[in-house]
Amino acid sequence: YISGASNQFPDVTLAKADAMATSASTIGMCTADIPDQEHGYITTSGLVHDVNTSTFTAGQTLYLSDSVAGGYTNVAPLQPSYAIIIGYVTSIDATTGAIYVHIDRLPWYPNGEIRLTAASTALPTTPTLFTAPSVVTQQGISYDNATGVLTINVSGSFTLSHTLNCSPSAANKKVYFYVEESTDGGSTWVKSRYSARQLELINGTETQLVIVGSRYYAMGTKVRYYLWGDATVTLKTTDLPGTTPGTVTIPAYRLTLAG
Repeated sequence: YISGASNQFPDVTLAKADAMATSASTIGMCTADIPDQEHGYITTSGLVHDVNTSTFTAGQTLYLSDSVAGGYTNVAPLQPSYAIIIGYVTSIDATTGAIYVHIDRLPWYPNGEIRLTAASTALPTTPTLFTAPSVVTQQGISYDNATGVLTINVSGSFTLSHTLNCSPSAANKKVYFYVEESTDGGSTWVKSRYSARQLELINGTETQLVIVGSRYYAMGTKVRYYLWGDATVTLKTTDLPGTTPGTVTIPAYRLTLAG
């Protein structure tokens, strides 16, 4: 992959599919060995001969390896790795095999899930930055459970869904919510005016509230959430009625993100 430039020529490094930085700019396969700091040739489209294809079959699709730098495999890596097609096997042999190189990048979908699973958590009664302790998955995002800041690492359109399992102590209790965003690394935060929500709860009834929003985020955008309620509203983790405790559970809070 292209890793820089020197003296008006691109620098190249062995690609690896376990990270975007080492796979997104994959350009091709070396036509022959290139000594370190020397010039050489790379096939970006076409046949490369004299490679070991003995473990493959003719016509197989080859993918960039996510375990060996510069390696290839006939098994597409799964997320969080990246599926980069290198090309197709055209000739089978341990020393004189051939590969038709044609680089293609298969779709990669950012996603994440964050949870609060404490038995009961009282909501604050004033606007408060919300943090959830458990990161289940974070692909294309990163979440700091100490600060509650979610960082977008891959530009794209995202759908974010907040599910709150709320329990009020009396009638006319409400839950309140809004979003803040930063595009300068967290130095400046701006309230997203129309992200505000005011959700009324049923008197004395445990209720799931769902807050859904979709929008485009550029890479590096930071997002955080404010959540509070009227007095004596709690978030509860509950087992579904009729199920064995601990097998089918509604968490007190869940954030899911899909891109």
